[in-house]
Amino acid sequence: MGGEALWELVKVFLAALLASTLTHLLTHRRFIQGRWWDRKADAYGSIIGSLVSMERSLESWLELLLMIQRMIQRGEEVPEDLARGGHEIGREFGKARDRIARAAIEGDYIISGKVSDALGELLMKLPPRRELPDDFESSKIVVLLGDWLGALNSCLKVVRAEARSDLRVK
Repeated sequence: MGGEALWELVKVFLAALLASTLTHLLTHRRFIQGRWWDRKADAYGSIIGSLVSMERSLESWLELLLMIQRMIQRGEEVPEDLARGGHEIGREFGKARDRIARAAIEGDYIISGKVSDALGELLMKLPPRRELPDDFESSKIVVLLGDWLGALNSCLKVVRAEARSDLRVK
């Protein structure tokens, strides 16, 4: 009987060791997956925040430019602070664009391939930060800003849909 009792003790010990090991591995896996999900959620949140910031900047810029153009058409002098406001909006737009460029460089590592592609396409349609236009009198700039806004809205739609899918959010 001593041998059977010892064998039962070994089986119980092995079962406990196996259960402990499996519990550790599954818990570690869940922890890693949770951290990865958090990183993805942060990346998507940052991208969407930057795109919304760019969208607001473009809308404000467009509104300001239309106001300045109306003033010019009426022969009114454009106050310097109004023109500076356009430059400030342009700087904010450029900063948000730079954040999007960094996210696109990270690419498929954290975000989905569709989002990476959509960001790349958007960046190709937008000028580098140092080349943002400041010709307030030209009607071409209004059309250009409208085109950028359309491209931005399309990109934002793709990013939001992919974020919902990738993060399994309804």
